[in-house]
Amino acid sequence: MRKGTEVEVVTAIFGDGAITGDRPGPISSQEARELHRIELFRRHHGLRTFYVIAREADDIIGFLPVYPVSRAFAPPRMVTGLFADLPHWSSALLLGSDGSIPSLLTARPETAGELIARALTLDSGQGPGIACLMHADDAQFELVRPFLPEAAYLGERQEAYFELPFASFEAYVATLSRNGRSQARRERRRFLDSGLELSAVPAMDAVELEPLLTQVERKYDANASAEWEALFLSSTALAMAECGTALVVHDCGRPVAFTLLWQVGSVWRVRCWGCDYAHPAVRDAALYANLMFYEPIIRAGQAGGRRLIVGTGTLESKLRRGASLRRLRSLAWEHR
Repeated sequence: MRKGTEVEVVTAIFGDGAITGDRPGPISSQEARELHRIELFRRHHGLRTFYVIAREADDIIGFLPVYPVSRAFAPPRMVTGLFADLPHWSSALLLGSDGSIPSLLTARPETAGELIARALTLDSGQGPGIACLMHADDAQFELVRPFLPEAAYLGERQEAYFELPFASFEAYVATLSRNGRSQARRERRRFLDSGLELSAVPAMDAVELEPLLTQVERKYDANASAEWEALFLSSTALAMAECGTALVVHDCGRPVAFTLLWQVGSVWRVRCWGCDYAHPAVRDAALYANLMFYEPIIRAGQAGGRRLIVGTGTLESKLRRGASLRRLRSLAWEHR
């Protein structure tokens, strides 16, 4: 690390002037609000959050969020499900991300090692543990890999995205394969002919749709709780503020399905999807395809968006509809 560089640890993204200010920082204002959401969510569950910062004069040249968790708090697919043959652990130190978003690690080559070293001193003290570099893109991973143990467990996920904009739905369809074009037009027509009502409302209005989100989450995790999902929706809506929109489908006034969209500059992201699996329109009107892909592609394109990010699940479905993939790598190792 260069002379004149200082590394410090703070415990709040706002309020102390450590991250935000007049100068350009390592993260955008919307990313800071997302980190604040995670921070408040964790505080609600009695967990602390740390931010390791490298400063050079008045500039922040390195930034690493750090999240101590217990095994009981972390959903299995968020940590354990990433790695094969991971030994038993009671506590974990998650670096760069809490597991719900891609890593927000920012560093120069000369500060990366010091950020990692300082982060690893923030032990949770809850028994046998692991440390995990979480959801790093290729550039982040290669930057810090020399400072991590050789004996480690590698995990990988793929995040799907669409490059934009398209001038129209047909312009998007024209980029697909022959089978893909037929499928997209068929699914779009089924939705438009369904008689269902689609509305775009402020993200906070989606909080009352928690039962639909809980249904979807319980399909993949039987222990998903209504309280957890309601808190996720309310905290996410607060973080997105005016940059968040809920797309909600109603049948005679009854909500059937929804997605949350988040606009960060030219990048749009689908935050979550919820539905009533018992309602026939979910299948008959192709609601997943329309709310996850087609409507966001149309709306982001009309607004001049350059990229739409649609998450890490159901990749085959996303690839059939023209998505590309970005690799996110994680690394876990024993940490005492």
